[in-house]
Amino acid sequence: MSDQSEWVSLGEAAKLLGVHPTTVRNWADQGDLPFRRTPGRHRRFNRQVLRDWAAKNNVDDKSSQGSHNAEQLVKYALGHTRYNISESGIQQEAWYAQMSDESIKKFRLFGRNILEALLLHLEDKYEEGEELAAAQKIGMEYAQLLKQEGMTLPQAVQGYVQFDDFLIESVIQMIAPNMSSAPSEWSDLLRQIKAFTNELLVAITRYYEENK
Repeated sequence: MSDQSEWVSLGEAAKLLGVHPTTVRNWADQGDLPFRRTPGRHRRFNRQVLRDWAAKNNVDDKSSQGSHNAEQLVKYALGHTRYNISESGIQQEAWYAQMSDESIKKFRLFGRNILEALLLHLEDKYEEGEELAAAQKIGMEYAQLLKQEGMTLPQAVQGYVQFDDFLIESVIQMIAPNMSSAPSEWSDLLRQIKAFTNELLVAITRYYEENK
């Protein structure tokens, strides 16, 4: 096996150990789990070191189980988010009621794009700084659609904040089984999520400011 295949990404290491990438990141940052950095500042973990470390620390090798399945997470979180939106009475809001069926479909697609980009961010798959660029691009495109629908900036922010709350809740519920109970891990996870979603919100307001 080549040297390149022996070194795995943060997300792959998490699958091997059967935990969430945030847990692996914290173990690495605390010096408990050896790793190296790529030129793009990504963490890389040696496959055999992971196996030895898992055996020494009584962590099961879950590589064959695919415990952290991104597609499963996307489907679950989007379904849960749509359910929360339907139960919240958000459809009765004036800004939502004025949208066409076609626009609602587009917003759902944006929701999926946001979630997929967020997962890439949490699994450390972007090059350094690229995750913010991805958030900015989606935010600007999202804002463009909102403005085309005739939404004011306050309406756009209100809608996004509600969606953001539902999205974060859904993501946390899905990944909770792969997280430990350590407060530092949950704090780190929330910080990472909010760093990404806040960048989206900034991009929305920037678009409105630049396109008055």
